[in-house]
Amino acid sequence: MKKSMVLLVMLAATQQAHALSESAADAPGWKQFGNAAEGYSYGVYNRADSFTIRCHPNKPATINVDIMSVGKYGSQDYQSDFVFEVDGKIFIGHRVLQDQKSFEELWTALRNAKELGVYQREKGSRKFSFPTANIANTLPALGSPGFPCQSQETYDAAVLDEDLANIEPLKEGDVQLKKRGNPYYGKTTWNKYLLDITSRSNRMVITDLKINRGSCTIDPKAKLPFRMGFGGKITLSMQPADCNPLEVTVTTLGGEQTLSFDQ
Repeated sequence: MKKSMVLLVMLAATQQAHALSESAADAPGWKQFGNAAEGYSYGVYNRADSFTIRCHPNKPATINVDIMSVGKYGSQDYQSDFVFEVDGKIFIGHRVLQDQKSFEELWTALRNAKELGVYQREKGSRKFSFPTANIANTLPALGSPGFPCQSQETYDAAVLDEDLANIEPLKEGDVQLKKRGNPYYGKTTWNKYLLDITSRSNRMVITDLKINRGSCTIDPKAKLPFRMGFGGKITLSMQPADCNPLEVTVTTLGGEQTLSFDQ
């Protein structure tokens, strides 16, 4: 009988602890998830809406906002842009994590935030508010040991340092160019030609392309630099749409080459 009573007491205590744990998890306010190896997420919910900052040790920080009634938004170029307000200070989703100064301004503002609101980019859009409870305890202080978040600028600088330390000098034949007709010309695009670039270097970083001595440019959607290993290939369209590439100067961290096509 005593043994049964002890088991019942232990079971009740376990259930109570589990309930308290669930209650803490469901409590309003900012929370942290993750670990140092895989990265951390810092976020908050307002009913079904969420505001999340993700930090990975080998990637730039990102922000994702999910508002059930209007859609999903994020800080990366392929995501829909948004505006958010921290205690009256305005930040633009696609810009705020780019340079280190803006990133630090945002982080400091968030750790001291009393109000946080999100807007769509459209003028006169509705404000969606998010709680700021526990935000200072959740977001680590700038410069604290093991601080896991980095701006795009800081990340790019680290990648460049690694590139410079391991780059191979550009040799003849390392850059392979091919010009070909665009199969979608006159259907979904007016870009007549495409340019294929293939790497025969184990590590190539293309930092600039000068086409027809500067009279043509690559499509602005293609973002330099291009990092390529052996056999890596990129396909580019050019502007103006009728550009016929005859000469291309390829600048890499390991050197520069100018290659020509027959008319």
